[in-house]
Amino acid sequence: MHFSKELLQEFEQGNRTNFNSLLKQQIQYLLAAMSHPQHLLLDSSIRDWVVIPMLIMLLLVGMGRHYVQTVIKSVPTFTEKDLAEQSYKNTCTKSSCLRIHGNYICEAAFNMRKAHMIRKKTGA
Repeated sequence: MHFSKELLQEFEQGNRTNFNSLLKQQIQYLLAAMSHPQHLLLDSSIRDWVVIPMLIMLLLVGMGRHYVQTVIKSVPTFTEKDLAEQSYKNTCTKSSCLRIHGNYICEAAFNMRKAHMIRKKTGA
């Protein structure tokens, strides 16, 4: 922030009343200067030959980046072995959960779940 020489001299001399009044005047001046909006005038030829092509290039680069990423992104492919391995892991997880938490459900519910896990076609 820029202070006037008078304000700095009053501060160095220790004169509080003059310093306060000068500081108040300077703050009022700065506030008045900030309250007037300053408009940016742009020449039409600059707008036509600089700003508009920049916006178009920005749009094209964004679209190009999006499409390049979709082309490069690989789709995961699962083999039969991967699917069988994941199915085995899910079965082990389900059976361990049933074994651990089986004492919190009634015996009939536990037996139904156990029978479902044992069945060949529907179970694990």
